[in-house]
Amino acid sequence: MPFSNLIKNSLRKIYLILIKNYKPLDNPLSIKLVPIIAVLPFAGFIYLVSYMFKFGIGYDSLYFNVNDCITVLYQKGILFYMVILFIAGASLPLISVIINFFRQDEEREEFKNWQVLLVSILYLGIIIFTFYKLKTIPQEGIFWLSFTMLLATLVYLFKSKIEGLLLSVICFTSFCILYAINDAENRKIEKLKFDIVIKEERRPLKILSETDSCQYLIKKTSDYIFIMNYCENKVKTYPASDLKFISFTPKK
Repeated sequence: MPFSNLIKNSLRKIYLILIKNYKPLDNPLSIKLVPIIAVLPFAGFIYLVSYMFKFGIGYDSLYFNVNDCITVLYQKGILFYMVILFIAGASLPLISVIINFFRQDEEREEFKNWQVLLVSILYLGIIIFTFYKLKTIPQEGIFWLSFTMLLATLVYLFKSKIEGLLLSVICFTSFCILYAINDAENRKIEKLKFDIVIKEERRPLKILSETDSCQYLIKKTSDYIFIMNYCENKVKTYPASDLKFISFTPKK
């Protein structure tokens, strides 16, 4: 079969699918999906690993625990974004209601697959555009996140709700990675600095100051303080248990 005919047949099949009446999936969401909640601390873990990796700290040298994975969900608003994505996914079945709402009473009928697909794409576009305007993820990651969100949506609407939700977990994991990369790049630009003093045997030791010209704070976890010395290209690690105090000058 010539390649041109193959393309024509494929396009025709897609066209026939799009003009068919949309039939909502009847497979109910099972209570077995409750373990998906475990993705919460895992999302924090993925964020921390991706963030640290941007500073040359490999995953084989883990300096954080479960508490850090949960804490970062609140500090970085990851839970907020997860709620947004969850609400977006959960409200997709309402697309039929939205379409019929804008129709005249006499015109209301079963809607087509292409209508559901179009509204879904517009819906996802608004979410992606919001992430872009908030500068939550790097620009180069927008395409990948858009692709995974669209794939999860298509599977959820046309194939299997359960498989769609599982794909949404992959989508959210991708979001956490992109979010961490973006935060790490911003930290390298901002070079956040505090006056940080730790306890020593003889006297307190200042390991970072607001006026430091070579160092900035990477992150503080439950057990460690990470400081980047970009003049020496070294990451310095200090036990958080030795922390005496952290101070800073408030912005006016």
